Parts: sequence; structure tokens; C-alpha cells
Amino acid sequence: MKQRIGVVVCDTHQLSRNGLVRLLTEEEDIDLLGECDRGEDAIRLARERRADVLLIDMEVPDIGGLEVARRLGRGNGLPQVILIGTHAEGPIPARALESGACGYLTRGCAPVEVVTAVRRASEGRRYVDAEVAQSMVIDKLNPGSSPIATLTARELTVMVMVSNGFDRQTISERLCLSPKTVSTYRTRIMRKLGTSNDVELTHLSYRHGLLELLETE
Repeated sequence: MKQRIGVVVCDTHQLSRNGLVRLLTEEEDIDLLGECDRGEDAIRLARERRADVLLIDMEVPDIGGLEVARRLGRGNGLPQVILIGTHAEGPIPARALESGACGYLTRGCAPVEVVTAVRRASEGRRYVDAEVAQSMVIDKLNPGSSPIATLTARELTVMVMVSNGFDRQTISERLCLSPKTVSTYRTRIMRKLGTSNDVELTHLSYRHGLLELLETE
């Protein structure tokens, strides 16, 4: 008998979450183990219920999808994380995979790709939807097209949190880093992007569509 796949869904958008839940529960080999709308809750649910796959929105509040993928990636490999975002182009999909995610999907992808990604992830195989795959190939042919591409996944997370107005102490607590380490990341990000203060950093984030990656409460 084929083993069933246990999935937790985390999405800050109620309509989107409902759609994912409905889609997955229609599949005979997939069990929905829980749903939530915050990153910390996603980590807790996935661990407590021993999920095989966590399907999570990049825009979840509190710590963001990238940080969730990074934290779960430090464990024994379960659950596998699939991130869902709005960006098919630019450095975001690549950073998602670097953070420890097993897959990356855009919100406009076909339902069949969501199901395929879950099944692939349960086998420990990576998956990105067709639009993202095409974009990643183009990016490889044209390296350096975006200054954001120079940032690591952790630097990108810190940049997004700074741009959304989180202070150093809050970032420190949510990312489990010392305040000094947060300051070091901030300095490194400023140097890489050629910015000199948080206002310039926020403007750059806005131009590259990054402010939506972490919603403030």
C-alpha cells in the first residue's frame, strides 16, 4: 500500500489557504494534518504532527517563509518545505531553495503543480513550477541583473525585516540571533547594496517588490 503524505498548510491569506486545503484534501494519497497563518505556528504544527511536507506562504507574519525553511532545514530533513511566493523572476526563488526549501511555487501556478511539488518533496526531490524554472535559466544566462542577487538567504530575510520597520532587538529575538550579529548583517547588506541608511534600504526593497515578503502585524 502506498504511503500517505502528511501535509501542513500555512498561508496568511484565508482564501488562498482554503484553496490549498481543498485541493490537497481531494488527493487520495495526501492527508491534511493542520493549517495556520503564522511562521512560528507552522514550525510547531509541522513538528508536533510529524508532517512530511510543509506548504508555506513566503509572506507569513512574524518570521517569514525563508526563516521557517532555514529553521526546519537544520533538523533531520522532515518536514520538507515548499515556499509559495509572488516572484517568479529575480533572486527570490533561488534564495528560497538556498534557505533549505525543497520547492518554490508562484501563486499563479497550476493546481497540478502544487500536487506534484508535494509528492516530489515527500520523496526529498526539489521542484519549482514551470514559470520559475524558465526564469532561473534566464537568470543564469544573465548573472548580476539585480543587486539583491548578491545577498544570501539570511541577509535577504534581515533586509526585509529592517525594511518593514522591525528594530534590531525584535529581529534578534525572532531570528534567534544576538543584536550584535543583526547589526553585522545590516552593515554587510548596506555595503553590498550601496545604501547608507534604513530609508534607502527600504526604497530599494520597495523597487524590487520585497516589502510584501513579510507583513507587519
